[in-house]
Amino acid sequence: MAVVAYGPPGRVTPYVDALLAAARTHGLAVVDAIRVTGGRYWSYTCGSAGCCPAEGTVVNVDGSTVPASAVLHGIVPAPPFHATMADIARIRALLAPVRGEVRAAMEAAANRARTRAARAEGGDPPDRGLTEVLAAVRAEHAGRAVTDPDGLARLGVHLTGTGVRDEVWARITAEAAPVHQALWSRATRCLPSELRAAPASLLAVAAWQRGDEALAAAALDVALTTDPGYSMAVLMSRALAWGLPVERWREFTPRWLSRGRDPAQD
Repeated sequence: MAVVAYGPPGRVTPYVDALLAAARTHGLAVVDAIRVTGGRYWSYTCGSAGCCPAEGTVVNVDGSTVPASAVLHGIVPAPPFHATMADIARIRALLAPVRGEVRAAMEAAANRARTRAARAEGGDPPDRGLTEVLAAVRAEHAGRAVTDPDGLARLGVHLTGTGVRDEVWARITAEAAPVHQALWSRATRCLPSELRAAPASLLAVAAWQRGDEALAAAALDVALTTDPGYSMAVLMSRALAWGLPVERWREFTPRWLSRGRDPAQD
């Protein structure tokens, strides 16, 4: 779901706020909410001055790819209600946070992982976190999924490093996407809230690579709920909102990391 409002802020902001509140109440993922005024737009969901400056961003109608993308892919009618509800159930199953004893175990594991990382700072090899995360991707590819609380918690802590996260991001190709979707959806469900932004954003990239824009948008909503200014999630939200073809994903990937290897080759 995307919200676009035209007009001065005093007139349109109350309506946008009401729509966002209703979306939260009904569990709808909002890719972005934008106000367009005087040839510029402002986002209600982005708090980063880097991509959403206070003076707004110029609307480049002539350069937009959205109309061309719509013509290329065809405008299809909305799915039947029962199909929509089935999709919501599927997405909730992939994203709903764990509860009860599993959640308590994950919280304890996350605390252990943070403590270990703090003690090891400066003592571990600089690429240890990346090595462990890539090993988890390879294990997933081989059918040996990481499911234990301590293993998942370590992945979550490693991914707080943007260098590790970006290396993983660069490896999510269409071929590798199913493996990444399985791993990062599990991590998103299991990790405590403060560690979900990175795996949820990686899940969004994997889902987008597979053409599952509903799951990608929902995963980004999880990431931005956890951290409203999380740069990777903001960037991916723009890609979805603008209708960027998935083939151009490398333009959104750190250029110095764009190797695109299959996890089995790492």
